[in-house]
Amino acid sequence: MNKDCTGCGTCVLKCPKHCITMKLTQEGFYYPIKDTNNCINCNLCEKVCHLNHSQPQFNLLPKLYAFVNNNPSHIKQSSSGGFFPNIASHIINEKGIVFATYMDEDFNIKFGICKNISDLPMFCGSKYVQSEIGATYAVVEKELKSFKKVLFVGTPCQVAGLKSYLLKEYDNLYTMDIICHGVPSLLFFKKYLQYIESKLGKIQKFKFRDKSKYGIQCVSSCSYVHKGNLHTKIHNDNTLNYYYFYMFGDSYRECCYNCKYTNPNRISDITIGDYWGIEKENIKIQTNKGVTAVIINTEKGEKLFNIVKEGNEIYPGNYNNLKLINTALTSQVKRKKTRDTIYQELTNSNFNYLINHRYKPSTLQYIKGKIKGICPPFLFYIIKKYT
Repeated sequence: MNKDCTGCGTCVLKCPKHCITMKLTQEGFYYPIKDTNNCINCNLCEKVCHLNHSQPQFNLLPKLYAFVNNNPSHIKQSSSGGFFPNIASHIINEKGIVFATYMDEDFNIKFGICKNISDLPMFCGSKYVQSEIGATYAVVEKELKSFKKVLFVGTPCQVAGLKSYLLKEYDNLYTMDIICHGVPSLLFFKKYLQYIESKLGKIQKFKFRDKSKYGIQCVSSCSYVHKGNLHTKIHNDNTLNYYYFYMFGDSYRECCYNCKYTNPNRISDITIGDYWGIEKENIKIQTNKGVTAVIINTEKGEKLFNIVKEGNEIYPGNYNNLKLINTALTSQVKRKKTRDTIYQELTNSNFNYLINHRYKPSTLQYIKGKIKGICPPFLFYIIKKYT
C-alpha cells in the first residue's frame, strides 16, 4: 500500500482490464488493489496517477480577495462568506453542471451532480471527512465532451486526480479547490456519530459549521430524537469532540502529512478558504457570519471571478497575512505519534474510549476550548503557538 496514495481512484477508472478495485482499510480509507492475474502490464495506472506528475506553476503571484456574499440565503448555507453558492449559481444559470460533495441521509460524504439552483443548499458547507469520488471523473468527462460548462470543486488532490484522468485541458472546465488541512476517514466520523447518539439519541441531521445560531463560532450542530421529540444540539467549542482531533491533525489520511499540494502553487483555477484575520486588514467588513478568501490562480479563474463578483462585497486581500493564520495554505500538518495508534484504538473500541482514555486534552487546552467568542481556527492557532 502506497502511503502517498490520495484515494482518487483515477487508476481504477482508467484500467482497461478493470483489474484494480478500491478496498477499505481498517482505518476506513480507500486504497487501490490490483489483481495481478488479470494485469497486462500496460502501466496506464501509473501514467495517470497524479502523484507521478509535476504540479503546474500557476500561482507565482497570487491574487487574493476577501469575499462576502450579499445574498442572505447563500451566507446562511455556507461555512464562510458564500463564494461557492455564488459561483455555482452562475454555472447552473449558464446551463452548466456543478460537481461537489454532499452528505447523504446515512451521513456518507459523496460527490454528486448539481444541475438545479434548488438543489444547491445540500452541496454547501464544510465536510471534514474524505469524500467518495466513485465514477465522478468519468461523468465529468462525458459532460465536458457534450460541451457543457462544468465546475468541479474538491480538495487539491481530487482536482489533480481529475486532471490526470482527463489527460487534456478543456476550455469549458472550471476547477476550484479548498484550502485543505487533511481528511479523516468516514469510519472516524461514523464512530463519532455513534458516540453522540449514545449521549443524546438517534441523530436525524448533522451539519459542520452551522451558523444559524452562533455564526462562525459554531463547530457543528446535530438534530436528534429524544423521548419522541426532535432537539438540536450546538457544539461551539472544539474540545472533546470530532473537531478537536481534526484541528490537531490526529485523524488524517497518511498522504495528508506529506501533501504535495500544500503550497502557494495551486492546482485549480480558483482556491477558496476561510479568511481568518481579515478584520485586521479592513475594519469595514462584517466577519461574524464568515468571509471567504478567494485566490485567483489562472486567467480562466480571473475571468470567471470578474463575472460572479458583481453585487457582492469584495476587498483586496493580503496574502502574507492569510498564510500566517490559515497555515494549511502553505504547509502540511506535522504527523504526531498519536496518529500511530488512534485508528487502532478506534477500531478496537469506540469514540468514548478514545476521548477518555487516550487523547483527552489537557486542562489548559480544555479551558481555552471553552472560551466564548473565539472561533476554532484562531483557538487552534493560539494553542499551537503557546502550549
